[in-house]
Amino acid sequence: MRQVVYDTLASLPGPREGQVFQTRSIRTAFENAVVDAKLEDFRLHDTRHHFASWFVMRGGNLQALKEILGHASLTMTQRYAHLSPDHLRSEVAKTERLANSRAVSTKSAQSVVDAVAAREGAAATI
Repeated sequence: MRQVVYDTLASLPGPREGQVFQTRSIRTAFENAVVDAKLEDFRLHDTRHHFASWFVMRGGNLQALKEILGHASLTMTQRYAHLSPDHLRSEVAKTERLANSRAVSTKSAQSVVDAVAAREGAAATI
């Protein structure tokens, strides 16, 4: 259990004895919570997909995720790790920023070469 989950549960009022859920089945407890929260079309299995996507979008390694989820192959792990469109856009933006910074560096280098060439009275390019 993640520490934040433990801390949240530990901060709940009331006695700290017994089980967190009042049923023997985590699935039953989850399904009851879904009904109480009036959520539609949300299954316990959906949380595995959510975790896998969350893990990868925050820099987690696919091989580590494969081990965490107990998958036999990376192909199965990749089925679980759905990346959000916003995450994909931000990954593309990283390459654009990198390309733009290189373009600026090239322009800066060219201006230095031009300045040296002007002092020496010759044309030069990178």
